[in-house]
Amino acid sequence: GCERWKLIPGADEIALNCEMGLYLDFQVTDGIPHGCSGFEHFSASMASDDKKAVWSQIPGQKDKAQPDCKKQMLAEPAGSTPLSQIMEEYADDQTQWVDDFMAAFEKMMRNGYPDGLTNSPDIHTNLVCPMPSIIGSYTENCYQQESVDSDGAVFKIGNRNKNLAGKVYQWNPSTKLFDFAEEQPGATNQLWRLSSGGHQLINEMTGLPLSVESNVNFRFEEDGDDYLVINPMTGKALDCFAARKPGKECRTWKKHGKSNQRFFVIMAA
Repeated sequence: GCERWKLIPGADEIALNCEMGLYLDFQVTDGIPHGCSGFEHFSASMASDDKKAVWSQIPGQKDKAQPDCKKQMLAEPAGSTPLSQIMEEYADDQTQWVDDFMAAFEKMMRNGYPDGLTNSPDIHTNLVCPMPSIIGSYTENCYQQESVDSDGAVFKIGNRNKNLAGKVYQWNPSTKLFDFAEEQPGATNQLWRLSSGGHQLINEMTGLPLSVESNVNFRFEEDGDDYLVINPMTGKALDCFAARKPGKECRTWKKHGKSNQRFFVIMAA
């Protein structure tokens, strides 16, 4: 068939405290969960911009583990089915969840909005939402594609790693990946243009931007004749150490400016 299960590391499961609280009984103070074994090391230090993961851990054990919380027994009205049991019923019967959701949603819509609605900002113009790839382990995020000046410069992209000498960055139509290959005259999959907004590298064959770990927008830092390609969300640099091996993609890594992260432009004839 055309479907398959796929694990996305770091994005396979996610829930807010208010959602987890429907199934597990714990408390939250100033955004910090507590009240269960495994939350002991959760503290106010979590409220920072360090972007570090904090995992629950049972005291006396070395590995991360699920907190040992009791099930949520809150029921409304008192004596009715507790919330945790309702969660289990919905998990076992998705059809029942959809039926109940639609009834509640229709009731909400009938109640209406007495003060009316305000149009949201336009986020759909030039919005692209790629189909998930069966190759790799990253999510496929939607993005707004920037326009390209048809009279703009066309170029190839090289990397300073000695193992990539004579090779250029390309869209590989066979594997559907961005990798390095020997330079081929006239191969449009090896040609690029910079978008009008200056944040995306557009491939001539596909008309689509370079995507690395589901990110298409980059910041280009000039360093002599070379460039560092930076993910502005993470501050990490595009690094082609792995791309030394045929068929392997470049990834992002902590910025260090060594040969793996140094790119240069070859203007097309």
